[in-house]
Amino acid sequence: LLLALVIGGSVITPARRQLPWVILALSFALIAAGDTFNLFERTVGATRIGTLFNAIAWPGAFMLISLAMWLRPQPVDVFARQRPAGFVLPGVAALGGLVVLFAGTVHHITDVALGLATATLVLVGVRLALSTRGLRLLTEQRHRQSITDDLTGLGNRRRLFNVLNTYFDELADRRLRPRTLAFLFLDLDHFKEINDSFGHPAGDELLRQLGPRFADSVRSSDVAVRLGGDEFAVVLFDADAEYAHKVAGRLLNRLQEPFLLDVVSATIGASIGIAMAPAHARDADSLLRCGDVAMYRAKLGPNAVELYNQDLDDDGNLLKLADELRTALEEGQFVLHYQPQLDLRSGSIAAVEALLRWEHPRLGMVPPMKFIPVAEEAGLMPALTSLVLDHALRQFSSWRDAGRQLDMSVNISPTNLLEPGFTEMVRTQLAKHNVPPVALVLELTETCVISQYERSKAVIEELRSLGVTVSIDDFGAGATSLAYLGDLAVGELKLDRTFVNGLNSPERSRDYDLVRSTIALGHALGMRVVAEGVEDLKTLDLLGRVGCDFAQGFYISKPLPARELVLSSDRWSDVPQPA
Repeated sequence: LLLALVIGGSVITPARRQLPWVILALSFALIAAGDTFNLFERTVGATRIGTLFNAIAWPGAFMLISLAMWLRPQPVDVFARQRPAGFVLPGVAALGGLVVLFAGTVHHITDVALGLATATLVLVGVRLALSTRGLRLLTEQRHRQSITDDLTGLGNRRRLFNVLNTYFDELADRRLRPRTLAFLFLDLDHFKEINDSFGHPAGDELLRQLGPRFADSVRSSDVAVRLGGDEFAVVLFDADAEYAHKVAGRLLNRLQEPFLLDVVSATIGASIGIAMAPAHARDADSLLRCGDVAMYRAKLGPNAVELYNQDLDDDGNLLKLADELRTALEEGQFVLHYQPQLDLRSGSIAAVEALLRWEHPRLGMVPPMKFIPVAEEAGLMPALTSLVLDHALRQFSSWRDAGRQLDMSVNISPTNLLEPGFTEMVRTQLAKHNVPPVALVLELTETCVISQYERSKAVIEELRSLGVTVSIDDFGAGATSLAYLGDLAVGELKLDRTFVNGLNSPERSRDYDLVRSTIALGHALGMRVVAEGVEDLKTLDLLGRVGCDFAQGFYISKPLPARELVLSSDRWSDVPQPA
């Protein structure tokens, strides 16, 4: 039996080439040999060699077994090709059993031999059945893995095309009643910023939590897949456009629920394009293209969900959008809106933030967060920022000539900060419009600073030496450490609206403590603090009481063209003053 165990183990054990297994196999073989000599000694007679071997077999085997347990296995070569378990020995055993059974029909063979041959064939049959079952399970597992995304648990691109190709094959079969299909193409907004701020493990964790939310938001007959990166798709069978919009809204609502990551709680948005089959496409590739261009229209426009429209989206892609941006720069389709910042100590409007808008001929008024990523990829940010500075400082000069003394805030992107000659361009624009540098505030995000810290730090110092104030925008939403903050020559912090919006909520009482502590920190570092996203008087009152310097938000004023902006301080004469 021990010898059979050695032979069987050598066949089925994957680690049979490792030294511990070899020693263990030798110990069992030694026991089998010693017992054989012991049998001969009791039946045939004792021999000198047999007695000696029988005496050392068991102690030697025990020593080898102990040694096998103590030896550390050799490292496995992960690149070595794994060899499947062989069927040579079971095949030889089966052939031998068949020979014995066949011989038993011709010659007289003992019942013991016939029984052993039969048992051999039964064992070989059991082994074959187990191998077949294992192969079936392995095949099913490999199939699931081939159509499943590891992170989210949703389907993958292969799964999507299997479903779509099957649907369109059925659609081409005139004998079958055509079914409608809605296709949702979804792209996460600002997912790259989460990876840049908190690291790729945080981004992976967000995707893991996102998978079950998507799966719970659709019917069991529908298919949700991850196409790759931060792109997803949902296939809705027997659905119309109205139901597709309903599902899209449900997905967006689930995305707005906070994701609990290791270091922070984060929320994320998305843009969704909807395409219908067979109305918009009659093959899988065309359907993906329709959903893709509708999604990019959603990214550019005011709505997070858009249905494919042939008149608007024909030939729509990133190259076309980039060309439209170039045309917009040449034809002056960009305008600036201004949002006032209220001085909470004096109750007067002390500054405005210039916000870029694109008056798109097809899409209407497009906010910057929709088209800035396209401008970044197309290399248009230097020209775009120069245009914004030129228009904003020209408007500043106009207000100053009219007797209004206001600071002007302008947003800049990571591309601008790392662009050679950026500081000189700012200097040129200030001189062109005769604007004092102390009146200009350049806002940049935390992610912009951290991604290229040393270069960003040098440019910020250049801007401060010029007299320009640099502001950290959306502070608290990124990952700027206190060590970085104390080492940067910034003069202003803008609190992210997620903290400001929770000041009135009893369930988020810690936000009040965070805002108060952040304001104290900013003042200790010699910075002024601006709160954005102020939506009501109570929030404005609380900000004033904890010492916030400036506030902006829809309660004070929405971003408006310069001609519509009310800069009078009469409305704010009764603003609660801090103690």
